[in-house]
Amino acid sequence: MMISHDDLESYDHDWFAIDGYGHIGHFATAGFGWVPKHMEIEHLTALKPYFRNLPIIGEFQESRKWKDYAGIPGKDYLDEKRFLSDYSKLAARGLYSFDFHSALPSPDVVSYFRVTCPAVALNFHDISQEVQSMIGKYLFPQISFCDSDELLRWHLGDCIS
Repeated sequence: MMISHDDLESYDHDWFAIDGYGHIGHFATAGFGWVPKHMEIEHLTALKPYFRNLPIIGEFQESRKWKDYAGIPGKDYLDEKRFLSDYSKLAARGLYSFDFHSALPSPDVVSYFRVTCPAVALNFHDISQEVQSMIGKYLFPQISFCDSDELLRWHLGDCIS
Protein backbone atom coordinates (compact mmCIF):
# COMPACT_ATOMS: atom_id res chain seq x y z
CA MET A 1 0.00 0.00 0.00
CA MET A 2 1.31 3.45 -0.93
CA ILE A 3 2.01 5.86 1.89
CA SER A 4 -0.40 8.76 2.44
CA HIS A 5 -0.19 12.18 4.04
CA ASP A 6 -1.95 10.79 7.14
CA ASP A 7 0.66 8.04 7.44
CA LEU A 8 3.43 10.64 7.53
CA GLU A 9 1.94 13.25 9.80
CA SER A 10 3.61 13.56 13.21
CA TYR A 11 5.45 10.25 12.98
CA ASP A 12 9.20 9.98 12.48
CA HIS A 13 9.63 7.53 9.63
CA ASP A 14 12.93 6.18 8.35
CA TRP A 15 13.14 5.52 4.63
CA PHE A 16 15.98 4.37 2.42
CA ALA A 17 17.11 5.09 -1.14
CA ILE A 18 19.91 4.48 -3.64
CA ASP A 19 22.01 7.21 -5.25
CA GLY A 20 23.57 7.25 -8.71
CA TYR A 21 26.65 5.38 -7.43
CA GLY A 22 24.76 2.53 -5.79
CA HIS A 23 25.26 3.94 -2.29
CA ILE A 24 22.48 3.64 0.25
CA GLY A 25 20.98 6.61 2.05
CA HIS A 26 18.90 6.69 5.21
CA PHE A 27 16.38 9.52 5.66
CA ALA A 28 14.60 10.39 8.94
CA THR A 29 11.42 12.43 8.36
CA ALA A 30 11.36 14.05 11.84
CA GLY A 31 7.57 13.78 11.80
CA PHE A 32 6.99 16.09 8.83
CA GLY A 33 9.56 15.33 6.13
CA TRP A 34 8.57 14.21 2.67
CA VAL A 35 9.04 10.82 1.08
CA PRO A 36 8.92 9.67 -2.56
CA LYS A 37 5.29 9.62 -3.68
CA HIS A 38 5.50 5.95 -4.65
CA MET A 39 6.85 4.89 -1.19
CA GLU A 40 5.17 1.76 0.13
CA ILE A 41 4.36 1.46 3.84
CA GLU A 42 5.55 -2.15 3.86
CA HIS A 43 9.00 -1.00 2.74
CA LEU A 44 9.23 1.44 5.64
CA THR A 45 8.60 -1.33 8.14
CA ALA A 46 10.75 -4.00 6.45
CA LEU A 47 13.84 -1.96 5.57
CA LYS A 48 14.43 -0.28 8.92
CA PRO A 49 15.24 -3.45 10.92
CA TYR A 50 17.22 -4.91 8.03
CA PHE A 51 19.67 -2.01 7.91
CA ARG A 52 19.85 -1.56 11.68
CA ASN A 53 20.86 -5.21 12.08
CA LEU A 54 23.62 -5.27 9.47
CA PRO A 55 27.13 -5.82 10.82
CA ILE A 56 29.36 -2.83 11.44
CA ILE A 57 31.76 -2.46 8.51
CA GLY A 58 33.64 0.71 9.42
CA GLU A 59 33.80 3.97 11.26
CA PHE A 60 31.61 6.97 10.57
CA GLN A 61 32.30 10.64 9.99
CA GLU A 62 30.15 13.56 11.04
CA SER A 63 29.13 15.73 8.13
CA ARG A 64 30.62 19.20 8.03
CA LYS A 65 27.48 21.24 8.63
CA TRP A 66 25.11 18.99 10.53
CA LYS A 67 25.20 21.09 13.72
CA ASP A 68 24.08 24.17 11.79
CA TYR A 69 21.03 22.36 10.46
CA ALA A 70 20.17 20.44 13.62
CA GLY A 71 20.22 23.46 15.91
CA ILE A 72 22.75 21.82 18.24
CA PRO A 73 25.31 24.66 18.68
CA GLY A 74 25.42 25.78 22.29
CA LYS A 75 24.03 22.52 23.63
CA ASP A 76 26.15 20.15 25.64
CA TYR A 77 28.07 17.09 24.52
CA LEU A 78 25.36 14.68 25.69
CA ASP A 79 22.79 16.37 23.44
CA GLU A 80 25.12 15.96 20.47
CA LYS A 81 25.90 12.36 21.36
CA ARG A 82 22.21 11.51 21.77
CA PHE A 83 21.34 13.17 18.44
CA LEU A 84 24.16 11.40 16.59
CA SER A 85 23.47 7.96 18.05
CA ASP A 86 21.04 6.58 15.47
CA TYR A 87 22.77 8.24 12.50
CA SER A 88 26.22 7.03 13.54
CA LYS A 89 24.98 3.44 13.97
CA LEU A 90 23.66 3.40 10.41
CA ALA A 91 26.79 5.07 9.01
CA ALA A 92 28.96 2.44 10.73
CA ARG A 93 26.91 -0.09 8.72
CA GLY A 94 27.73 1.73 5.48
CA LEU A 95 24.79 4.11 5.00
CA TYR A 96 24.76 7.87 4.42
CA SER A 97 22.34 9.25 6.97
CA PHE A 98 20.13 12.34 6.55
CA ASP A 99 17.68 14.18 8.83
CA PHE A 100 14.87 16.53 7.88
CA HIS A 101 15.43 20.24 8.49
CA SER A 102 12.35 22.39 8.78
CA ALA A 103 13.40 25.35 10.91
CA LEU A 104 13.16 27.67 7.94
CA PRO A 105 9.81 29.42 7.39
CA SER A 106 9.40 28.59 3.70
CA PRO A 107 8.27 25.07 2.73
CA ASP A 108 10.20 25.51 -0.53
CA VAL A 109 13.52 25.79 1.34
CA VAL A 110 13.24 22.86 3.75
CA SER A 111 15.64 20.03 3.10
CA TYR A 112 17.18 16.82 4.25
CA PHE A 113 20.69 17.42 5.59
CA ARG A 114 23.43 14.82 5.83
CA VAL A 115 24.34 14.02 9.44
CA THR A 116 26.85 11.21 9.02
CA CYS A 117 28.88 9.52 6.29
CA PRO A 118 30.26 6.00 6.31
CA ALA A 119 34.02 5.47 6.15
CA VAL A 120 33.17 2.35 4.11
CA ALA A 121 30.03 2.73 1.98
CA LEU A 122 27.59 -0.14 1.59
CA ASN A 123 26.61 -0.72 -2.02
CA PHE A 124 23.30 -1.79 -3.50
CA HIS A 125 24.93 -5.03 -4.72
CA ASP A 126 26.04 -5.87 -1.16
CA ILE A 127 22.50 -6.30 0.17
CA SER A 128 20.08 -9.21 -0.17
CA GLN A 129 18.05 -9.57 -3.37
CA GLU A 130 14.82 -9.23 -1.41
CA VAL A 131 15.95 -5.86 -0.04
CA GLN A 132 17.29 -4.86 -3.47
CA SER A 133 13.82 -5.40 -4.91
CA MET A 134 12.32 -3.04 -2.32
CA ILE A 135 14.92 -0.28 -2.14
CA GLY A 136 15.63 -0.36 -5.88
CA LYS A 137 12.32 1.45 -6.39
CA TYR A 138 13.80 4.51 -4.66
CA LEU A 139 16.71 5.25 -6.98
CA PHE A 140 17.96 8.80 -7.48
CA PRO A 141 20.49 8.48 -10.33
CA GLN A 142 21.25 12.21 -10.46
CA ILE A 143 22.31 12.37 -6.77
CA SER A 144 25.52 11.50 -4.94
CA PHE A 145 24.89 11.06 -1.21
CA CYS A 146 28.63 11.47 -0.66
CA ASP A 147 28.68 14.90 -2.30
CA SER A 148 25.37 16.22 -0.95
CA ASP A 149 25.34 18.16 2.32
CA GLU A 150 21.63 18.75 1.78
CA LEU A 151 18.89 17.58 -0.54
CA LEU A 152 16.00 19.83 -1.48
CA ARG A 153 12.60 18.52 -2.47
CA TRP A 154 13.25 18.99 -6.20
CA HIS A 155 16.33 16.74 -5.91
CA LEU A 156 14.07 13.83 -4.98
CA GLY A 157 11.34 14.41 -7.53
CA ASP A 158 7.67 13.71 -6.89
CA CYS A 159 7.16 13.54 -3.12
CA ILE A 160 4.37 13.47 -0.57
CA SER A 161 4.45 15.24 2.78
